[in-house]
Amino acid sequence: MTPATKRTVNSCLRCRGRKIRCGRERPECQNCARHGHSCRYAPTPRETNSTRPEADESYKELAQRLSHHEAVVARLAGAAPESSPPEGSAISSAGDVHVADSEPRLLSGSYWKQLAAQHPDFNALFDANQDPQTALKQIRPNRPLNLFVAPDPEFRPHDYIPPLPEAERLYSIFLDRVDPVVRIIHKPTFLQEIQEYYLQVGQDNGVEKISTAAFEALLFVVLFGALTSLSEQEHWDPSSPGRDTAPRQLKQGCLQALRFAIEQSLVRAELLERPSLHSISACCLFLFVTCDETDVPYHYCLTGLLLRVARSYSLHVDPEALADRRRIQKPAQAPFSAVVSEVRRRLWHVIVHLDFMSSEARGVDPEPIGIQTWPATLATALPGNMNDEDIVQNAREDNNNECFTDMTMSLVRYQLSLGLRQLVTTPVPPAGSNTIQKCLDRTVEIVERQYLQFCHASDPIQKVTLELGRLGEYKLRLIVYHRFLKERDGTTNNSYWSPSRKRAMENAKNLISSYQNLLADPNIRRFHWHIRRHSQLHGMLHIINELSTIDTLNLLGDIQVLCKQAWETIADVEIEYRDSEDNSKEERLWAFLHNLREQVRLRLYTQKFISRGFSTNLAWEADYNSPISGVHGTDLLESLFGGQLASFGVSGNAGMDLS
Repeated sequence: MTPATKRTVNSCLRCRGRKIRCGRERPECQNCARHGHSCRYAPTPRETNSTRPEADESYKELAQRLSHHEAVVARLAGAAPESSPPEGSAISSAGDVHVADSEPRLLSGSYWKQLAAQHPDFNALFDANQDPQTALKQIRPNRPLNLFVAPDPEFRPHDYIPPLPEAERLYSIFLDRVDPVVRIIHKPTFLQEIQEYYLQVGQDNGVEKISTAAFEALLFVVLFGALTSLSEQEHWDPSSPGRDTAPRQLKQGCLQALRFAIEQSLVRAELLERPSLHSISACCLFLFVTCDETDVPYHYCLTGLLLRVARSYSLHVDPEALADRRRIQKPAQAPFSAVVSEVRRRLWHVIVHLDFMSSEARGVDPEPIGIQTWPATLATALPGNMNDEDIVQNAREDNNNECFTDMTMSLVRYQLSLGLRQLVTTPVPPAGSNTIQKCLDRTVEIVERQYLQFCHASDPIQKVTLELGRLGEYKLRLIVYHRFLKERDGTTNNSYWSPSRKRAMENAKNLISSYQNLLADPNIRRFHWHIRRHSQLHGMLHIINELSTIDTLNLLGDIQVLCKQAWETIADVEIEYRDSEDNSKEERLWAFLHNLREQVRLRLYTQKFISRGFSTNLAWEADYNSPISGVHGTDLLESLFGGQLASFGVSGNAGMDLS
């Protein structure tokens, strides 16, 4: 019997695995070239028996680089036909598929990828392959929360609680630095609970009660947040520090101990099985405080878990709807007090904001949450614009004050977050529709009319609120331009400056100016633990991309003035980075941005557009003069920006394909 002849595999391995038609082009087929995948073919018998030096590492590297450059040339030359998309490309509008840890992941379109598509150097940065031998050393943040462990029988919460005077001092730091930024707790009630707890600790002879675990978790998180807000240089002495202990080691040791105490307290409080207002507040506050240091995958997953726990606790339903006696099975049951109602509203909207930040940082669409709230729907309404002292127990009247209160800054953030969520989840409307402009104008008008008009720049917290509103408006307008207006107005042509392109440049310039003014104010220094530098990055990317492609010699008078003002805004911006022994991917990306800015500076100087062809900040030149290879696009989307991709995330077919 004649043995069956094995069929020769001519399709590439990826198309064969997906069972789609392969064009069989080499070195990359059309499908892989279009979607940016690595195209590999099964070796033929002739190739297997050949004597090519496959084991030669230099040959492999040369072949890989040659294949990459050939694919880039093919893309730039428009070699891939767009009239007949390959089978299976219908999902390309839903986002981009990247392979991470040998598993495909769908990442929704990103504002970063739109900007990267405009500059070839950014393409190289995003498309760089990760060499396992020269890979950057991964800097692991502090261990994240582990809520799926059994309670440690040796854990005694009283061993981690500082003495009352020290706790009061840390609580005052929390009120000064953390509470104005993230408003969850009701301060008079929490202070009373602290005093009662310490009295209980002194009377029960160290006998621990499970019923207090939820409050202990919240207390530990408050102390953790206070320590996190302190810089390494700021003075803080625990009760019995070692003389030879460095301040950084002392602070990190205290944070690690508190982190373990938070984890054990949440497990003992049964957060996942029997959540309470205290335990959910503790988990939410911890995620908010650590959103800059926790790696994004963990933060994204824990935020999703917290969102489910909050829903199981019915935080997504307004307390007024839950307290409706017509809905309560036991009519004699008392409704929520005014304090509990406000805390529930605050907590829910912080969780919603966290979900939006972490989802966009992860590169996926946020949880679908309705924009309209109570009383139009059952969804939880925004908290009232009032101080904690103005909340009267069991009061039902509306106490939204037309003035600046402790809640104003948070309410500005929540309104902007809801507006950003609506822009991100709204599909591109047909030509001539003003839906997007109405959404933008409505958000800006609400923030200005209800909150910003009552703020005065003479007060530090009110100044932060004003700048937060301005930064949010500039980001909203840049999102609208990049996602909805740029291609429609024909501004992809570098020689044409439409009105929307001019406004986008002005918004980017104003964003940088506002952010720099905020950082320069010494009264705002206590909020630097939370104020991100990534707001500055959005505007810098936009300006650099514009100035790296235009011909300054042929600009009209007003456009030339605008571009020169935009350059002066970013010319000497000091790009700060964390001082660490390891060269992290984030630091290398910022170094890349700095070097790219210097290339634009040299280009403008050569065109005699500016008078100085060098930067006044030369520290970066010595510290970061290394190649940028080895930074992978998925890592950028997932872990670099601490949740701030939320401000510029887009979804659907708005994202450009870097491949």
